Amino acid sequence: MSYHPGDVVTVDFPGVKGIKRRPALVISSTLYNTSRPDIILGLITKKQLY
Repeated sequence: MSYHPGDVVTVDFPGVKGIKRRPALVISSTLYNTSRPDIILGLITKKQLY
């Protein structure tokens, strides 16, 4: 499967209470994604960090 920067995907993230399916944003570049077997994601959350 092909991923591009800015794509929103759902993945299983481990947490304190088990694994939960969460949305994540693809932040790795297209070149990175085509030349490596992994992608870099940023977890999307509604919690605000100050």
